[in-house]
Order: sequence, then C-alpha cells, then structure tokens
Amino acid sequence: MRETSASLGATHEGSSDRLIISVFGVDHPGIVAGVSQILADAGCSIVDINQTVVQGKFAMVIIANTSRSQASASELKERFRTEGEQLGVRVYAQREDLFNAMHRI
Repeated sequence: MRETSASLGATHEGSSDRLIISVFGVDHPGIVAGVSQILADAGCSIVDINQTVVQGKFAMVIIANTSRSQASASELKERFRTEGEQLGVRVYAQREDLFNAMHRI
C-alpha cells in the first residue's frame, strides 16, 4: 500500500517538521551526495526527492522530515548555504508550512 501525505502525518497546511530544499545550478558530480549528506548527518530522512538535468542545468527538490534532527531549521539552512557555495549551486531551504502558506492562492 502506498503511503499518502495524510498517512505520513502531514496536514493540509504542511508540517513544521519538514523542510523543502531546492537546489539549482550547473550539473556536475556530487550535488545530490553533498546535499543529502547534510540531511543524513543531522538525522533527517528524505520523504520525497525529484531531480532533473536540462541542457546541463541541474534542479532538485527534496522534502525532508526533520522531526528527529539534532539541528534546527536555521542550522540546516546555514549548512545548505555553505555546501551550496562549495558545490557552486544555489540551495534554498524552507519549512513546509511556511512554503505552503507563501504559495497559497
């Protein structure tokens, strides 16, 4: 049986225990590894991930569960920013509930 958002404990408004991480830049080896290693080191789990490469441009979105994280959302954002600089890509992270509130019509 496939788990739905509801069965995973998400509300319609989103969860403060989830981060939406977006990554953009020129494609090269190590981007997925660098970003996902930050999550693993912090004790976060990846709920969903999607990535694509279009004409050499890399884009990825990760939804991560941070409920067991040893790091705060602010600490994770700073780690992603630093890793993005080292990888030469832009990494944006935002709590799911805030992301959803900003994108409501």
